[in-house]
Amino acid sequence: MRIEDAPPSGGGEGTTWPAARKAGALVFVGGHTPHDPATGRLVLGTADLPGDAAASLRASVLFTEVVAGRLRAQTWRVLLNLQQTLERTGSSIRHVVHIRVFLHDVADEGPVLDLLRRFFGDDLCSGEVVEARNEGSDPEILVQMDCVALSVDAGRTEHAWVAGLEPLTAPFPTVTKAGGFLFSSQLAGADPATGEPVIAGRQLSPRAAALLGPLAQQATRLHLPFFLQQAVMWEHLLAILTAFGVDWKSTLYHMNWMRRPMRVFADGSVTRRIMEHTGDYLLTCFPTSGLGVPGAEIAGRIVAILPESGMRKDIRVPIHGISNSYFGAIKAGPYLFAAGEVPIDTRAWTLVDRAERLEAPRHRLAFGRPYPTAPILPQAHYIYSLYEQTMAAYGGSLADGVHQTVYLCHAGDGPALEGVIADRFAGRPPATTIVPITGASPFAGTRLELEMAAYLGPGDRS
Repeated sequence: MRIEDAPPSGGGEGTTWPAARKAGALVFVGGHTPHDPATGRLVLGTADLPGDAAASLRASVLFTEVVAGRLRAQTWRVLLNLQQTLERTGSSIRHVVHIRVFLHDVADEGPVLDLLRRFFGDDLCSGEVVEARNEGSDPEILVQMDCVALSVDAGRTEHAWVAGLEPLTAPFPTVTKAGGFLFSSQLAGADPATGEPVIAGRQLSPRAAALLGPLAQQATRLHLPFFLQQAVMWEHLLAILTAFGVDWKSTLYHMNWMRRPMRVFADGSVTRRIMEHTGDYLLTCFPTSGLGVPGAEIAGRIVAILPESGMRKDIRVPIHGISNSYFGAIKAGPYLFAAGEVPIDTRAWTLVDRAERLEAPRHRLAFGRPYPTAPILPQAHYIYSLYEQTMAAYGGSLADGVHQTVYLCHAGDGPALEGVIADRFAGRPPATTIVPITGASPFAGTRLELEMAAYLGPGDRS
């Protein structure tokens, strides 16, 4: 099969999407929460874990607070769930390429990272940790994770470090290479020697100052640290590419987490200048409630194409109308990666917040309803319409999607969103991760942002 699904953990009914989807050499694993797959119950302590796992953890939490014990138990349950899903999809923990850890409280990072080190050992891959919570998110769920992995029959992963940058990514390696791609860990715009975020122009190296350019004069004093740290972050990311002999213009994807509203990013960004060095790439960025580096304004990572892969960027869509500084989709080999999309009609620069703004036939969604429809409905439908156009440009469709991340500004919108997903994917959606965020566009009424990966096969389907 070209694309293979992993059944939901435990093989149970009532789930909306597969736990993972295998596509060629890669396995895309959706969000996993600390629920027991056999019982459906949320793990609340070590007593809820299988016997062997519980015994190994009890000694470490015996003299800690109940919350810390719950955190460790939930982290272990999530890791066990990931392991089971990977094994059912032809991969393993040893083949994970990049892992994303979403915490209800980023202050919990220490114990979670300790358990990641224990669980993965020498096979710990590139990764990122971010606080992900908002109105409507369940305070009982302290941690969730997703990942990308390599199929067991597709070779091995290679983890590597860049001298001097280890303090900024530890315990994760600087990069993991697999499947023809280089995945970096998340890096903040911080001084590697001190670990402290850069807050003054005098701290910039000549290269970082050149990347910042005129933004140094344009930025207000209030926003200046945000722009300084963008430049330093990109200095680190470009140093990674150089260290591994990867052409800067092979940068495929960039992801930012920010401690600033989206309007600040829209006012000015190193992104517009960085494309002079990296060439065309995808961008997804969000405000979040917390980053792992205290005082950091921004942290980001990249995915790049390795020279030995033979893959090239294939761009068949125009530059993205949101900022005119990145592209909405790029195909590399058999994979199509689509940037984050928000429900903004960039032709009229308006938020799509009512059903009548949709194309037929969904412009009639409000008919017959004596109450306002949930704003999430027209916004989600509009984004999926954008993705349908993107997929069609490459000869594909939504059915080719292998993973989607739904970044929700109000986690309580989840149930309504699931109805849209069922409609759009005709009962066969991709693996999915739901991430609570604090904003998704300069428009205050925006309820979500989406990003998607698809598998189109090795041939040209145009």
